[in-house]
Amino acid sequence: MSTTHRDSRDRLLAVLTCPLCPARLESADRALRCANRHTFNIARHGYISLMTGHRRPTSADTPDMIRARTAFLQAGHYAPLTRTLAELAAVLCPSDGTLLDAGVGTGHYLAAVLDALPPAMGLGLDTST
Repeated sequence: MSTTHRDSRDRLLAVLTCPLCPARLESADRALRCANRHTFNIARHGYISLMTGHRRPTSADTPDMIRARTAFLQAGHYAPLTRTLAELAAVLCPSDGTLLDAGVGTGHYLAAVLDALPPAMGLGLDTST
């Protein structure tokens, strides 16, 4: 793992705690784990679910729907909105802070904001995998 990747991971871990207890989460072989050994696996796609207990799927999005949404956004149909969000973030947010996107979806808007704030870290939350 590169030093940059490790530093980025450590900065994000500094803002997370275990959802089952107040302990800090730390990296452990393809997972996050707290001192009380609560463990949250890193999925092969790179996301980490901190959801606990049994839950029903909360998204009716199919892979085809997600691909279509991604293609729509990449085609620039919401480019003015995306650009405005990035410009506002560049003015209003600390450039070295951690930004939270609750309901991150495809990550399109968070990516644009992070491009405008290169030193910033992004944390995207979504109930859908």
